[in-house]
Amino acid sequence: MEGVGGTEQATLRIARSVQDAGFDSTFFCVRSAPVVSDFFASAGYDTVMWRDGYPRFNGYRYYVHESLQLAREFRRRGITLVHCADVPAGSYAALAGRLAMAPVICHVRNRHVTVPTPDRRFLRAVSRFAFVSHGAWRAFAHPVPPGRGVVVYDGIEVEPRSADRDHDANTRDVRQEFDIPADATIVGMVARVDIQKDYETLAKAAARVVAATPNVRFLIVGGYSMEDIQRRHFRQVKEWLAAHGVAEYFIFTDFRSDVPRLLRAMDIVVLSTHYEGLPLVLLEAMAFRKPVVATSVDGVPELVADNQTGLLFDHQDDAKLAEHILSLIRDPSRADELGARAQSFVQANFSNDQFKRGLVRLYESVLDRKPLSASLRRRLVPVTDLALRASYAAVDATIRPQVSRSTRA
Repeated sequence: MEGVGGTEQATLRIARSVQDAGFDSTFFCVRSAPVVSDFFASAGYDTVMWRDGYPRFNGYRYYVHESLQLAREFRRRGITLVHCADVPAGSYAALAGRLAMAPVICHVRNRHVTVPTPDRRFLRAVSRFAFVSHGAWRAFAHPVPPGRGVVVYDGIEVEPRSADRDHDANTRDVRQEFDIPADATIVGMVARVDIQKDYETLAKAAARVVAATPNVRFLIVGGYSMEDIQRRHFRQVKEWLAAHGVAEYFIFTDFRSDVPRLLRAMDIVVLSTHYEGLPLVLLEAMAFRKPVVATSVDGVPELVADNQTGLLFDHQDDAKLAEHILSLIRDPSRADELGARAQSFVQANFSNDQFKRGLVRLYESVLDRKPLSASLRRRLVPVTDLALRASYAAVDATIRPQVSRSTRA
């Protein structure tokens, strides 16, 4: 992707979490994604622009050549650990990391029910897979035995209750910015405009909600204009909204850098999605004491316990989604109770401290080192957006053994 989404946000969280443990971070991004590189650079991290765009696969000889060049750059910069931000990055950069004599971690953030055979060969070079949820691990098409995989849940800081005193002023500002009536319920969804996010089901549910209580607005926070694929799907989403007669009830913000501010102003947070590893937006919303309604897929039930820390609905069940939203609008005390339970659950099970501990243990295990002192700095590189968007051709018999030997190095 050429925009900033959940993967980039999560990768930045990783860099910040391990910094105090003695790990410095350098981000590798392709030149075709200046928004992504600017995102990491503006956060104060070294950023390397690698290649002009997404490399096109042209046989295994080309892949090995690319890997050698990237390995030289890793060595030149003193990289001692390569952390690939997602599976496509892992398939591209894992061999390079191993050729640079660095262990390689590949983060698996989403459902991957199919992995092309050539990619599986590339992923053999990965030292350890880090899954965001057990659901993501179960759905991963590439076999990963327990010794090569670990679940590292994301973490977040829960705001102290003293921060609530600014809530009313923040909500007034957001309502004024988007011309939302003071008494209208804000149902928010933080997600890029993408096929994965199942906006069709949300549109159908919104029609049911509006028919019962029209004093509601759907605030959609997420990019829709940065990439052609987003712009095309945004047109499709607007057609769905128009077809169901709810276009006037939807507000799209495009990409925003003030997501926490907008989340605080929402009354209910929903996530309609086809698949999801462990959605950070739900973690953030729950930390802000918001009642959440989400599709029961993949790792979502590991975070949202139905009727305890939120409400779940089956995949594409717009009737149940609408029923849940309406129940929270009609019973504010229940909504507040769910939000309070959600916040307590996140504080107890998804804290920044546990996230940091899990990451540091993972890094130390692949480095096979004792815990690092503050004076002993190690360098790691989160490789983001180094993805291959083409299907790989079959390798000829003379090259395959060379790649096999390299990946076992």
